[in-house]
Amino acid sequence: MAFHTFTTKICAFLLFFFVSPAPSAATTSEFHGTIVDDPYVWLEEMDSPETKNWINEKNENTDRYFEGISVREKIKQKVIEKSNMESYGVPITNNGRIFFMMRGKDQDKCCLCTLEPNGDKKILVDPNTFPTEENSTLTGFTVSQNGKFLCYGLSESGSDLQEWKFQHLDSGQQISDEIGGIKFSEPEWSRDSRGVYYVRSWKDDAPSKITHHSIYHHRLGDQTQEEDRRIFDTADHPDWLITDLHVVLDGEFLLFSVFSLKNGDFKNNGFYLLNIAESTLSEVVPPGMGAFQFVEERGKRFFFITDHGASKNKLVSVDPFNSSPDFWHKVVSEVSSTLLEGCFTKDYIVCGYLEDCSSTLKVFDQEGHFLENITLPGRGTAVLPHKGLFMSGNAFDNEFYFGYTDFTTPTTIFQHDIKGGCSRTFFQPVTDHKSSSFVTKQVFFSSKDGTKIPMFITYKEGITLDGNQPTLMYGYGGFNLSMPPVFSPLTMTWLELGGIYVSVNLRGGGEYGKEWYEAGKRQNKQNVFDDFISAGEWLIANGYTNSKKLAINGRSNGGLLVGACLTQRPDLFAAAVPQVGVLDMLRFHKFTIGCAWMGDFGNPDDPEDFPFLYAYSPYHNVKAGENYPATLITTADHDDRVVPMHS
Repeated sequence: MAFHTFTTKICAFLLFFFVSPAPSAATTSEFHGTIVDDPYVWLEEMDSPETKNWINEKNENTDRYFEGISVREKIKQKVIEKSNMESYGVPITNNGRIFFMMRGKDQDKCCLCTLEPNGDKKILVDPNTFPTEENSTLTGFTVSQNGKFLCYGLSESGSDLQEWKFQHLDSGQQISDEIGGIKFSEPEWSRDSRGVYYVRSWKDDAPSKITHHSIYHHRLGDQTQEEDRRIFDTADHPDWLITDLHVVLDGEFLLFSVFSLKNGDFKNNGFYLLNIAESTLSEVVPPGMGAFQFVEERGKRFFFITDHGASKNKLVSVDPFNSSPDFWHKVVSEVSSTLLEGCFTKDYIVCGYLEDCSSTLKVFDQEGHFLENITLPGRGTAVLPHKGLFMSGNAFDNEFYFGYTDFTTPTTIFQHDIKGGCSRTFFQPVTDHKSSSFVTKQVFFSSKDGTKIPMFITYKEGITLDGNQPTLMYGYGGFNLSMPPVFSPLTMTWLELGGIYVSVNLRGGGEYGKEWYEAGKRQNKQNVFDDFISAGEWLIANGYTNSKKLAINGRSNGGLLVGACLTQRPDLFAAAVPQVGVLDMLRFHKFTIGCAWMGDFGNPDDPEDFPFLYAYSPYHNVKAGENYPATLITTADHDDRVVPMHS
């Protein structure tokens, strides 16, 4: 839900008083004795002539409205200027090469690059050069153990569904092999570098709902995907969704994570070990014990970050063949900050924490003894490599790369030498603004039930805080995902034009660990909306803005947040922008991967969950005659995560 991508054409619906309502039909459903009106169920048929006509009409209305805003083009150009900078992802090393994602100045999409041992930069894959009709973007990459082959993923029009291709690294020559049908995981190279293991998704015809997963082995050069050997299939476990895959124990086993689609609780996952030769399965961590994140294999032990017995997480090592919790070894204990990620160097462990919603990086020895904090440029977000510290085949050392960003600082990449205790700048983007020209402060306010909630407030230094400043408030509040400070060209444009930007760290996120998350899920979801509403009230009461100048925005689960708040407190906000939102809380589980969200939202088909879902479902709580904020709803016409019928 967090990193939601748009699929094909973006649809924008501007809902003002002059836009005619959609034609409705007398459709009702019964939920546990309650009759629920659903007059627009026909809009679920995205390809029907009626739906297409309705979308075209609404887009035409929206375009006409925007064309009448004289300053729109100037703002657009300013956003483009802010976006038009070179940016790097956090590098990963393999066999003397450094690999990183990069978006060049004047480029729309990221490309994949490498630094050769002699320091030369080489572009390996550049979607900007692909035919326009393909609309492909890079989703990830992995390098073989011997450093000779590249496997990289492509997504068409932002879909979750990916196709992975192969390339010779030395020559740059494309290999004809391709594997598709991949969602929510990356292929893993076999230890002999001659092929990959991957998870393939299978689905039924309607409505693109995943039915099961299979693990396959693809051998380079001598077979098509249809001939790949199936290693494991979840047909006997129809409620399993495989989300993570690792080749372990000298390449003889596959470790993978599963969570249950039956209860939809993806934060209580399990890990299983598959003997490749014998196709036998053993349990390492059973589902239901908590959230587990695989970090590393060292000395035939597996290292996990988990909230089992530690609300703010700890790092444990597990013997995969004697995995009872009684035999776990606690490596890094729980502390007052929230442990989010970790990676290993040759002699050390680097752990990333959130302390009051800002990053800290701590270094431990491999026995878990704390050694030092790594100095960061400010109160922002540190980004560790996305796939462990190193890729397979690297000769480990004690240097690593990390990124740093905050609301006014684009991501800067640092190379840190742990033994030397120093960081050097590997890449720093060139910008036309000074971060020192802006103020970011963190405040804590009381929500409806008295809980203290943090939020960051950012604005241009010197503006008058007279209660009349245009203010944009952003939030998410779900799925145990944290919202620390990050840079955005859109946000920067807003700030330079004199607006105030507010990011609220709501319950339901992961900022303060398991208890904070659970205080904003299922029957507690209303707490999230109360937090956001209370943030707006605090900003008004403390002289930042007023209800005629306060706008709210959120994406995906954050789109639900905005939808619920604008229907519950329409008087509080001047404008609302729910993007790709989950807005029908009685049918979300019937489409795409929606059943996996029931752990956070609840199950509408359960008589105990239905009342609280129905009570806040934005679609079901729009009232005739109410004076709602000016609302812009955006989605994409074939989004394969949050289906567009919600919007």
